[in-house]
Amino acid sequence: MTGGQALVQALDAWGVKVVFGIPGIHTLAIYDAFYEHPRLRHITARHEQGAGFMADGYARVSGKPGFVYGATDELGFSAVENPVHVHDFQATLMHLLGIDHESYTYKFQGRNYRLTDVHGHVVKDVLS
Repeated sequence: MTGGQALVQALDAWGVKVVFGIPGIHTLAIYDAFYEHPRLRHITARHEQGAGFMADGYARVSGKPGFVYGATDELGFSAVENPVHVHDFQATLMHLLGIDHESYTYKFQGRNYRLTDVHGHVVKDVLS
């Protein structure tokens, strides 16, 4: 089982039906798992701000919960509220999957490496 498949199974177990997002090189395994999953629907947005508006609109129309964390500037170019580094995002996803990203640390050429490089903190604000 890949990490993407584990994430999609967890979303399905939580009752999530629709996910809004943007494909990227770091999320290809997740999108492969979306393609294979029969009940979970993904809708692609042009940028993060659009995905946030889509989640908000879905929540208002369907009556089901939606969630957005942070905001971008008026152009949708830069994070202006609650910016999250990619290492923090990855640490949070691994935490949700039950993986302690800090426990998988190894030393190579005098430097410590781990799944989220030398950075990465769980973003507790997005956990309920």
